[in-house]
Amino acid sequence: MSTEEIAVRTIRHERVLIIGLDRPAKRNAINAAVTRGLDEALNLLEDDESLWCGVLAGGPAVFCAGADLAEGPGQPTERGGIAGIMSRVRPKPLVAAVEGSALGGGFESGPGL
Repeated sequence: MSTEEIAVRTIRHERVLIIGLDRPAKRNAINAAVTRGLDEALNLLEDDESLWCGVLAGGPAVFCAGADLAEGPGQPTERGGIAGIMSRVRPKPLVAAVEGSALGGGFESGPGL
């Protein structure tokens, strides 16, 4: 059984990919697992022609606290850079559904955001 943290969850709703940050105990702070999860989800959004747009959601209390200061955000990804998203140029819209606080770097934007 794997003990790797699942920190990003995706749900398809017709032509929309809902991408949810899922580290409530750490206020959705971005660590290596979140970086990998965001990169995989955004790659899926970009590569799947049946998906037209994405929605990035956090939790009801905190959207995102930015980089995890204890663990760090992990290695930049090939297509997305830091956190799997910061240098990504997206061909499809990505909407941030912010509910709760966006702390620290949790509301930074990169190209195309």
